[in-house]
Amino acid sequence: MNSLRAIGKVYKRHPLVGNMLLYVGLYGAGDISRQIILREKTQDSKLDFKSAARMSTVGSLLIAPFNYNFYRILDKVVLGSGARIVFTKIVCDQVFSTPIAICIFYIGIAIVERRKDLFSELKEKGLQTYATGAVYWSCVQTFNFALLPTHLRAPYVGFCAFFWCNILSYFKSRRSQRRDTT
Repeated sequence: MNSLRAIGKVYKRHPLVGNMLLYVGLYGAGDISRQIILREKTQDSKLDFKSAARMSTVGSLLIAPFNYNFYRILDKVVLGSGARIVFTKIVCDQVFSTPIAICIFYIGIAIVERRKDLFSELKEKGLQTYATGAVYWSCVQTFNFALLPTHLRAPYVGFCAFFWCNILSYFKSRRSQRRDTT
């Protein structure tokens, strides 16, 4: 219980750091969760903790700061929470945030995997990821923008990202049609 209070204090004083710590766990857990779910189908008995570490790294160092700053700016630019405002925020999220976040994810993963072609997976999987995300995140963000105060938006998105990370991890784990040398 004391550790939860300590985390709460860190989050309150330093929300960006708190979000980054949250995303470490959520992105890594999302990857491990995907591995466990798919393990029965692939008969692979070993968990790939390096994959989870890469997801955690990208989630905490790149995605968390991007989300934190994007939602702060969006809430300053588009004020309120009425139906029209919520719709405007969802459109802004899908048009501006989602494509950037998908690029950050695939390029960030390529960097930590030390791939020669940083854009190959983005080119191959980005559009399907965007289409899936448009459905998922539109539902998630309707609740977010309609009901949550600004300071809870990034953590809420982080928790929803756990489920999204399962999806991203699944897309990431699918074999590429093109052979990308590392």
